Amino acid sequence: MARFEELRLLKAQITQELQRKDRLDNIKLGPGGIREIEFIGQAFQLIRGGKEKRLQHRSILTILSNLGELNLLSATDVKQLTEAYGFLRRAENHIQQYQDKQTHDLPNTDATRHVLALSMGYEDWQAFSSTLEHIRRHVHSIFADVFSLTPESSSDETSVRLEAIGEGELGEKLQALGFAHAEASLGLLNAFKQSPKIKRFKH
Repeated sequence: MARFEELRLLKAQITQELQRKDRLDNIKLGPGGIREIEFIGQAFQLIRGGKEKRLQHRSILTILSNLGELNLLSATDVKQLTEAYGFLRRAENHIQQYQDKQTHDLPNTDATRHVLALSMGYEDWQAFSSTLEHIRRHVHSIFADVFSLTPESSSDETSVRLEAIGEGELGEKLQALGFAHAEASLGLLNAFKQSPKIKRFKH
C-alpha cells in the first residue's frame, strides 16, 4: 500500500527486533506473533485514525473488523488475523497458566510441550507446532505486505536505525528514497516511534 511507504524505515527496524534469535520462539514478540498483529492495527490507526472514527478504538479485534469494513484490509486478511490473534492469545494464556509466570516463550522440554499441545486440543507437539508455524507464517506475510517491504527489497538504506542519525540526515535519506513529503514523513516517523506500543516492542 503506497500510503504506508513512509513507514518503511521504522518497519525495517522493528523487523530486526522481531527476528532476533532469542525471540524466534516468543509468540508475542517473535515473527508472526501477537505484536505484529497489533502493529498492523496501530499503523492504520496512525495513518487513518485521525479522520476515521471507526479506527479510534483500543481493541485490536474491533480495529481489524473495521479495517475490513473500510476495505483497508481484505476480508481474507481480516479473517486470518482475527483467528490468528485468538489462537496466539489462547496459547499465551496456556503457557502462562502452566508455568505460573508472565512469559511468552514456547516450552523447550518434551513434557511441557506435550502438555501445551494437549491443552490446545492437539494430539501431540508436532501437530500443534505445525499449526502454530502455519499461523505465524500467514501473519508475518500480511505484516510484510501491509508495509510493502519484503526481505528481498530490504537494503542498507531501509534498515538504517533511526537512533543512529540525526533528523536532518534522516530527512535527506527520505528525500533520496523518493518521499514526496519528506518533512511530513519525518514527523510521522517520529510520532510513531514514540508511541507506547512501539516502545514496548523491545521489552
